[in-house]
Amino acid sequence: MTDCPPETTDTDSSAEAVLSREFPTLHAFYAANSILRPDRPEIWDRILRVARNSKPILDELRARGLDLLRLEHYTPPGTDRRPIYVTMLEWLPRVQEPLTLSICLGRLTEPGARPLVKKNRELLLRLAHEWNERLAGNDSERTLSVLAQCVMRAAQERDVLQVLSWASDQRLPTDARASYVIDLERFARKPGRARDGLLALVADADVGSPAVWALAGAMKSEALPLLHELRKSSPRESVREAAAFDAKKLEARSRRLELPEADAAVLPNDFESTSIEFDTDRMPELVSVVEEEIKALLPQRVADQLALSAVQLKRGRHRFHIVPFTRPSGASSQLGFRLSAEDEDAVIVELHFDPTLRGAIERALNRLLANDDRK
Repeated sequence: MTDCPPETTDTDSSAEAVLSREFPTLHAFYAANSILRPDRPEIWDRILRVARNSKPILDELRARGLDLLRLEHYTPPGTDRRPIYVTMLEWLPRVQEPLTLSICLGRLTEPGARPLVKKNRELLLRLAHEWNERLAGNDSERTLSVLAQCVMRAAQERDVLQVLSWASDQRLPTDARASYVIDLERFARKPGRARDGLLALVADADVGSPAVWALAGAMKSEALPLLHELRKSSPRESVREAAAFDAKKLEARSRRLELPEADAAVLPNDFESTSIEFDTDRMPELVSVVEEEIKALLPQRVADQLALSAVQLKRGRHRFHIVPFTRPSGASSQLGFRLSAEDEDAVIVELHFDPTLRGAIERALNRLLANDDRK
């Protein structure tokens, strides 16, 4: 008779327990950060899955001089992130787990990754062909949305027909389709396939509003007759609202307001900074959420002035504006806004702020990104 194997005494097979055994440093990180510590078993499952899939990627990053605990680990200003972007691009074809792929692609949406992303157009198009088919109808990790954002950073005029086919594919998640639609704006500045495709997508139940935003951004004042018509006659409330908002915004642009130029050197030496990239038209939204989080009002109409400053920027140029504000306590402070025109339709906003405002600024940017996810 064969002997029975000895019983094991470690019977805790929960994802958290397994993570603590396989990745003790990562588990210690979550144990030490109560805000980030998961409170549900399924989140521990996700963390463990990503930890296992990302281990070779993180090992390669360490060999390149960057010791990251997680793929999405915070990297402070001044860090040379090129090794991160290079490593992510090299690993994209090998990653087969959707959540890990989403995190890798998310790093490539950072402003500093844009030049490398543009050089990897063919790779990203291949990935979109593969994953759009693989995850059609079942993209629980939002992989296709962030992949679409990367694709559109690299897309060229010759890709418009393919992009339109994905934008029109109702099997894909709405947020992924919207990413394709919104970024078709830069190809729709003149009559052609992109503009015709957007005009057709205005009638789409899921992406009609993004199509309106893209047309307004591409055509500027030329879009006003179309926006007025949609505002009155579109059968979809979301399209009517988008048309009304964009028409009001375009009409307001005729008032050319300017903020004085400044320089970051004027601010105190201990000021911190962080940056975000978005469509130029979203500057008022950024100012609004920042005001709410820092619980102070900025000077009247500053959001409109910053928006106009961003819109008037030419590609490759930048401006720096300093805006004073008063806290409820009566203490005065300042915010610095560095606007950089990466493309004609996108702006990188670098916020400079008092260190005590870091939490409020991070919450504001997270809210802005969350709003973007819901569009």
